[in-house]
Amino acid sequence: MKYFHILTALISVTVSGHVAYKNSETQAGSAQWGKQLYAANCLVCHGTKGRGDGVLAESLPRKPKNLSKRLNDFFNDDFLMIQAVQQGMPAFQKVLTEQEIKDIFSYVRSVNF
Repeated sequence: MKYFHILTALISVTVSGHVAYKNSETQAGSAQWGKQLYAANCLVCHGTKGRGDGVLAESLPRKPKNLSKRLNDFFNDDFLMIQAVQQGMPAFQKVLTEQEIKDIFSYVRSVNF
């Protein structure tokens, strides 16, 4: 029983720490600025809420990712997603800074809650 309480406490601390980290991470981005960046760079492929259903989505060789689902996933790692945008999307390799991508992520989160 003692170990159960310790394990429960450990899980509780870990989860609350993760939520606090995710909340501080979201604070690091500006949803207001992200909205403008999203409209200029992401909207036509990822759609109005980042769900991969933009007007050009069907015409692309690979369907755009559902950003909303990934960004709101409890196990999401923004750092890896930033790398995916900067390195996995050649058109944006030198267009968007890390901070601008965080702003976009903040905006996408804000329109999906």
